[in-house]
This record gives sequence, structure tokens and C-alpha cells, in this order.
Amino acid sequence: MLLAAVVFLFSAGYYVLIWQPLSERIEQQETMLQQLEAMNTRLKNAAPDIIAARKSATTTPAQVSRVISDSASAHSVVIRRIAERGENIQVWIEPVVFNDLLKWLNALDEKYALRVTQIDVSAAEKPVMVNVQRLEFGRG
Repeated sequence: MLLAAVVFLFSAGYYVLIWQPLSERIEQQETMLQQLEAMNTRLKNAAPDIIAARKSATTTPAQVSRVISDSASAHSVVIRRIAERGENIQVWIEPVVFNDLLKWLNALDEKYALRVTQIDVSAAEKPVMVNVQRLEFGRG
């Protein structure tokens, strides 16, 4: 009788302390896996549409020039001149704070899919400032 009670208590303890929490955790992980797989499928299906929308957001050189000009002023970058160069846009700018330049270039890439195809940067006379001799954007 005592042996039966010990076996019962051991079995109950094993179930309550080990088996039940483990099975609940497995169910949670399976649910999370299903949700992540569903999200992955949605993102894979949406990716071509998102890429197409980014590329078609600004199509004409005039629109691209306008985007570059507007975003430059928002990031404390002063543009001297903008010119078309084939399918690319070439930009000449005044000396600028290096971090402002990086933030501007990143914003153009993320928001408008405009990527730098060529850039030539050198240190300016003032610390943290850079001279950009050549800057060219292309559709990415």
C-alpha cells in the first residue's frame, strides 16, 4: 500500500512538475512557429509589390531631382547643382557635416530607393565636415 502511494505521488509530481509545463511550452512554441511561418509567407508574397512600389514612386528625372532637393534641405545639405547623367543623377553639394551626409544618403535609399552609384569624399578644413567632389545617384 505504501509502495502504491509512493508511486502515485511520484507519478503525480512528475506530471505536474515536468510533463504538463513541458507540453504547454511545446504547444506555445508550435503556435509561435505557425504564426512566424504565416508572416514569412505574407512577407514573401508582398516583397515584389513593395519593391515595385519603391521603384515606381519616383520615375522621371524631374521627380528624382525634386526628391533629392527636398530631402537635402531637410537634412541640412546644401545643393549647388543637379544634372542628369544618362539614367543617373549627378549632384554637387557644399561642404557638409559627415553624419548629416550619411543620414541624407540613408534616407534617400530607404524612402526612395535612390542609391549612391559614385561618390568621392574628402575631409574639409573644419573637423567633422567633408567635401563631396562627386556624388551620383541611380535607381536601386
